Amino acid sequence: MNTRVFAAIGAVAAAAASVTAAPLNLTQAFPDIYSNFTSTSYNAASGAFTAEGWSSSLTTTGGFYDSIFGTFVLSATIDNDGNLVGGTIEITGSIAALGYNSGTLLTGNLTAFGFQTNGSQTFEFLFDVTGGDAASIFGPVGGVILHDTGFAGSFDASFNTQMLASSDTFTVQVVPLPIAGATGLAGLALVAARRRRA
Repeated sequence: MNTRVFAAIGAVAAAAASVTAAPLNLTQAFPDIYSNFTSTSYNAASGAFTAEGWSSSLTTTGGFYDSIFGTFVLSATIDNDGNLVGGTIEITGSIAALGYNSGTLLTGNLTAFGFQTNGSQTFEFLFDVTGGDAASIFGPVGGVILHDTGFAGSFDASFNTQMLASSDTFTVQVVPLPIAGATGLAGLALVAARRRRA
């Protein structure tokens, strides 16, 4: 069982089909921060969702850098209808070869959330990059895809997954979202907000 977090340029047409329970259709791109041994938790009463793991490597179009020795933490508030209220992402670690020595690789504020109710446990997030040593190579907008979250199709019930043993691995990847895709998804978010008010 894997948990992957990576951003994408995916098709956005499907996301316009419904205000809730719609995937963002993100696909993988580079650079890519990879993490493992991830656990998730959702509290239906408070709406608090967390995904936590250990960041281990960065892959760019020009190279691969391992032994980051950091953490991956995504914290969000998701209401019982599946709407993102807000949240943050923070990835720590150091990559001496790139001069990334502050201890913080990437931070951001969550701006969009997508999921399905057809049995899929996949969550997708967009975030505005707010800082970190790797911010310059990621650009202004990033994306996250989380597989195997423990989600059973409803936010009326709490759920969680636990860190797997070393013989198995949860993986987490975070990569940038190209501007064209980000613009399209931002437009969809505005349409969704207008529909909610109607």
